[in-house]
Amino acid sequence: MTCCTLFWTFARIGLCTLGGGAATIPYLLELPARFGWTSPEEMAVIIAVGESAPGPGGVNMAGYIGFEAAGLPGVLCAVAGLCVPSLILVNLIAAFLRDFSKHPAVTRFFYGLRPAVVAVIISAVWGLMQISLFVDGTAHLPAFLIFAAGLVITHLPRTKSVHPLVLVFSAALFGMIFRI
Repeated sequence: MTCCTLFWTFARIGLCTLGGGAATIPYLLELPARFGWTSPEEMAVIIAVGESAPGPGGVNMAGYIGFEAAGLPGVLCAVAGLCVPSLILVNLIAAFLRDFSKHPAVTRFFYGLRPAVVAVIISAVWGLMQISLFVDGTAHLPAFLIFAAGLVITHLPRTKSVHPLVLVFSAALFGMIFRI
């Protein structure tokens, strides 16, 4: 039963999200309350690792949640659920509409969709900030310091050449030191 629930839950997520792994985050943040497969704190870790690890972030996160919920069969069901809707839609589009991307209505649709994707990603960032920066409703100082340092470093003119991986690994290292 859990595997069926995983498949259909992630199929809904895969069908309703445009914009990559980051666009799945608001839906993933609902899962702890709905199913109890993970806690909200674990979900923040899953998202951080899923987005940081090589490969598609959405697939990484689905696989991790699937494993937590039902082991290897859960991984297969969650990843299949996430990928199958896209696979079906892309094949249908390819089979029936050769010049689909050049159609003016499609171009306008995707142009209008951009702000919605940005809004979903901003919502995901806000939700993650609430989980990561606050513990039991109070601000967690080490997390705020790491966040502030990353924000400052990414916006200083001289530090524009700092590779994002350096920031990710530095934040992870400080997180381990401060046991965040």
